[in-house]
Amino acid sequence: MKALGLLLLLCLATLGMAQGNPTLVLIQPFRAGPDVDIHMYVHPQWIQWPAPATEAGLNRLHSLVTGMDWQSRDTDFTIAAAGDGFRVRNYEVLKSRGHFEARRRTLGGTGTALVASGEGSASPASIVLAVEEGSPVVGSVTAAGLWPKGELLVFEARSWNEIVELTRSTQGRTLVLEFPPLAGQSWSRFWRFGQGWPEGIPVDPDSNVPGLCPARSAAKLLLDPKAFRWQKDDTGEWGGANRWFEHVQQTGKVVLGLLVALAAAIFVYGVYLMTTERRQRLTSLLVQGALVVPAALVLGGNGTRLFGIGGWFVWVGMAVGWLGITAILLGIAQRRLLPRAHPLLAVAAVSFASLSLADPTWSILSPHFGESGQSLSPLVLVAWFGSLVLLLASLRDARLGSEWAVRAVAAACLGWGLLARPWWGGQNSAFLVLPLLAWLVAEGRIRPWMLLGVGFLTPSVLQVARNGLTWAPNGLHPNFASAEAFDLSQYARFFLSPFLLVMIAVTGLVSLFGDRFFVHQCRRMLAQDPRRRALWAAGAGMFVLGLLNPAALEAAVFLAVGALGVLLIDGLRPFEPTL
Repeated sequence: MKALGLLLLLCLATLGMAQGNPTLVLIQPFRAGPDVDIHMYVHPQWIQWPAPATEAGLNRLHSLVTGMDWQSRDTDFTIAAAGDGFRVRNYEVLKSRGHFEARRRTLGGTGTALVASGEGSASPASIVLAVEEGSPVVGSVTAAGLWPKGELLVFEARSWNEIVELTRSTQGRTLVLEFPPLAGQSWSRFWRFGQGWPEGIPVDPDSNVPGLCPARSAAKLLLDPKAFRWQKDDTGEWGGANRWFEHVQQTGKVVLGLLVALAAAIFVYGVYLMTTERRQRLTSLLVQGALVVPAALVLGGNGTRLFGIGGWFVWVGMAVGWLGITAILLGIAQRRLLPRAHPLLAVAAVSFASLSLADPTWSILSPHFGESGQSLSPLVLVAWFGSLVLLLASLRDARLGSEWAVRAVAAACLGWGLLARPWWGGQNSAFLVLPLLAWLVAEGRIRPWMLLGVGFLTPSVLQVARNGLTWAPNGLHPNFASAEAFDLSQYARFFLSPFLLVMIAVTGLVSLFGDRFFVHQCRRMLAQDPRRRALWAAGAGMFVLGLLNPAALEAAVFLAVGALGVLLIDGLRPFEPTL
């Protein structure tokens, strides 16, 4: 009897009688409840799903256990009965795609086990999430609890009672995900139950948004929560990720559309005034204001993060006022201390400082809450880089020894980028060369061979040479190897973007109101002051970066718009700036 008892204990230890198993649970929104408008309460934790590849969007489920976002069809979730288990019909397709290689990389040595309901049924979603390499047949266990120790349990619940029962049985961490997200949304709620979770809410290292977890990081959050930073739950102060998604994708679209239309009208009117040889200080100031709009939106967005999303327009308005007053005061000091500096020095300094210190995540220009899926906002990037170029170019020849001030600022930015990895260099290491490029442009040292050299030093070249090319629209990969390859679809996204169409339309309007005399005026102004060429040269440099790093292409177009703005500002002043 003693031998039999020891054998039984050994078996239970091996199978891990419901002790310490991490559990991944899916639940549909109508089952999750409550039947209360989400705007009536604050929920702290949200999953961000990738773009749907089909109308049903089942491809998004693959992200949970593979750590990748995939192009796939809903036939991946076609299931057939196989004795006491379930057979995944598209198993060979998953295998050829590299699905199981991605699983190994994400889950490591952790196996998966399917949890069936009391009647022995399971959803197609949970079956596919549980299928392992080696066999298309998936067995199951019930919530009563006899499963291999330490394996990741996968279950789709029909009620919260089932979740409570399973969590109590496993005695491990349980992650409950709401799927599918509501129509038109890329986010849904998640909940954490069980033992072993750190205090607070998780902060994903990529998005840096409290409580927001990309679907591809869900398994990492469940299996290794210490890989995330954890902080106190302060969601009640800033509203939660869902409200920011809605703010950026709904309110932000309207506001940006109005601002773009207003800026286009100001630029077209400015071209008309220059063509008719009329100077107007008000229009010159309006163009300056258009150039600092990104800084105002980012700074005001950070105020919104601190003081509440309901009064976002108040904080943006206060940011506009602060930037304007600070620029005026700096302009007065500049005219007394650095009279030879370009008049845009104060505006550039204020814009650069604001964009360097504020986090663009918390603004309507946010890349994380927007629909583009980009890791960096091109408009914010170009506003920061353009401000740095203007700052350095405006300091050039300001007084004896000012070239050392230019070099010191550029070196400080480069060191800051390498050591601190701020927002402009943390997500894309190719942009760490921007301070160097700004210094070369400001001192007039930029040459075509340098641009090519900068372009070929970017990581994209090594990426192409080592991993090849792929086509992954919206970040959805066709196979496992695609994750490391260079994505050509980013070029298509740029050339087919509404942004480029708007720029083409504005260029057409400028051409309509301008003529050869306007081009002659621009050439004359560029010849008068080499500092006015800075943004044009910077745009050329960004365009070369864009040849091998598509994220820089939109930035190059924005820089060209900013370069035209500098000419309008100087050309519309009642008197030429002191050179």
